[in-house]
This record gives sequence, structure tokens and C-alpha cells, in this order.
Amino acid sequence: MNRVESGLYPSSIRQVVFQRGQFSCTSRGNFRVTRGSLQAAKDVMNGKRNLPKHVVYFNTRAVNPGNGHYYTTIGNHNFYYSKKLQTKKIKKKGK
Repeated sequence: MNRVESGLYPSSIRQVVFQRGQFSCTSRGNFRVTRGSLQAAKDVMNGKRNLPKHVVYFNTRAVNPGNGHYYTTIGNHNFYYSKKLQTKKIKKKGK
């Protein structure tokens, strides 16, 4: 939902999830819905957020994206916030 709401990515969940080159599970065709992923999706659709809105990138610990700043690690994934979204947030506060 963070990506959908960011203005930096497509504006629908489906478009974000299946955007070319973004998520390996959808690009390789091994996308499976599990009970856990279904519950997580339901939670998000009902407004639950585990990360701040400006956190839009994640990778395994072995990869560091050049387009984000480290935020936290959950399991085997590092999460990063968008430099662009953080800049927008700072500019809005300064107005």
C-alpha cells in the first residue's frame, strides 16, 4: 500500500505487485497465495501498517538499493525509505 499511495509507482495494488522487475515471485511466475500472505493483505486493506508510509523498498540482506535509506530489518529483508518521498515530506513541513 505504501507504493500505491506514494505517487512514485502505479496506482493500483495489482499494477504494483506485477510491475516488471519489482518482485521476483511475480516475475518468475511462482507467485502463491498462502494463509499468511492472505491475512497480511487483509490486514493492510483494513488499515494496518507495519512500516511508515515513506518505506517503499525492500531487499534481502545481500542487496543494498542505491535509491533508498536503510530503515529496519524484518526477518531476512532490509527495508528502505524513499529519498524522493522523504524530500517531499521535508519540503511540506517547511512550508
